[in-house]
Amino acid sequence: MGGSSGAYLIVDRRVSTDAPIGASPPQHLGTVSKVGDLNTAARLLQHLATPSIPLRRHRADVELPPPETSNRLISIYFARLHPFHPFVHKAAFLRCLRDRRRPPLLLLNAIYAIAARWANDPSLYAEPGKPLTAGQIFFDRARTLLDDEYDRSELTTVQALILMSFYQHGCSQEMSAWLLAGMAFRMAHDLGLHRDCERWDLDRMDHVEKETRRRVWWACFVVDSMISAALGRPLAIDERDIDAQLPRIEEDEEADLDEEEATAATLIKLSELVAKVLRNVYGPRAARNNLYEVTSRMDVELGIWVARLPPPYRYREEDFTYSSTTISPFAGMLHILSDVLRILLHRPMIALPPMPLSAITSSMVGGWNSFRICCDAAQRITRIADCLRVGGYLRCHGIVFIVYAVFQASIVHLNNATAPDEAIRRPARGHLALSLRALDEVQKDWLSAKQCRAILVDLMDARGIQLTDADYG
Repeated sequence: MGGSSGAYLIVDRRVSTDAPIGASPPQHLGTVSKVGDLNTAARLLQHLATPSIPLRRHRADVELPPPETSNRLISIYFARLHPFHPFVHKAAFLRCLRDRRRPPLLLLNAIYAIAARWANDPSLYAEPGKPLTAGQIFFDRARTLLDDEYDRSELTTVQALILMSFYQHGCSQEMSAWLLAGMAFRMAHDLGLHRDCERWDLDRMDHVEKETRRRVWWACFVVDSMISAALGRPLAIDERDIDAQLPRIEEDEEADLDEEEATAATLIKLSELVAKVLRNVYGPRAARNNLYEVTSRMDVELGIWVARLPPPYRYREEDFTYSSTTISPFAGMLHILSDVLRILLHRPMIALPPMPLSAITSSMVGGWNSFRICCDAAQRITRIADCLRVGGYLRCHGIVFIVYAVFQASIVHLNNATAPDEAIRRPARGHLALSLRALDEVQKDWLSAKQCRAILVDLMDARGIQLTDADYG
């Protein structure tokens, strides 16, 4: 794993005392054309675990859940995941269902798999009594159907691949998640989703299809930046190849359009900044001798992004308190992700482990400022995550991103929990407790949270950190 994953801070499941938190980590498309060859990507899928149902089954043999279960899972999907990742055109999808035109089985089963994690329905467990197997049967069916679809690029297949990648990442199957996402990106390129379809003279493409293409492409872009950061791997998408317009969510023609969906561009812009940080700070060609200038420039860009947030999503500390009735899950996730970006940006600038405030000299000011920025960002992440937990929102949004964010914040707290300065050590211990609570909540649905929590506990034990009732508040 690369530097953005934070794994370089961990040696043999311990945080190395020799590697403080700041140590540096290791032309014009006129028509829609099929230019890609997905055979290589298909061969990569052989690394996936053997499915529990036979491959190459006829489509008619693929079972669907009873209508009431199907409707409930679809409702859960649009309530839980869609507001944050609206790459399935809700109005068109539901219209297809109402007209008794069944959506593609691959996409349906991918939706069922994700939604089953939030259904609290034992009948959807692949293994009795094991909630973390919820939806596995639908994922297996989707994987079987994918075997017939991988060599034909379709918009709905790209959507299904993104959802399947989400599912596998949540199940802590990082290799599968990475390969599935990569297939989605290649297929999206093959369909020309990265290009501006408004310039094409295609009468057969209505505004719904054009809007769906935009949404799916930018979903790929967001997933690429976030999953690359989480796994510390190279980006697959080059912004220089893109001229696709941003989504126009208002074209959904939905009477109940959530305001969160109207701000999809905000997450896309943040993902652009994540991609810049990964390339300019963690990439193999990053200028190590120019790190301060790069960090300063990116810090300004992040500040501009924050300043341009729509008013409902600007950070106000009073909105993220346990007594607040105005918590927005979307705003919370935006600020959690932006604070992870702050940590990624400033962590390599920190050259020294925590020390007493009185020991800071003028030559250390740059590193100390970055240290404080990382600490403040990590504390906000855990506070917001805990408020979302108390409000019942933490399990609703983001899936892989919330686990990654909380874990990155936890690394900061862990490093500070043994600091010689009480002013640093005491709040770090309290925020470690908040991190454990957040992971406790998310692990009800996703194995990745359970495994991150286990790693965090092991790291605490290795450092002799024992939290008390006072730390838990």
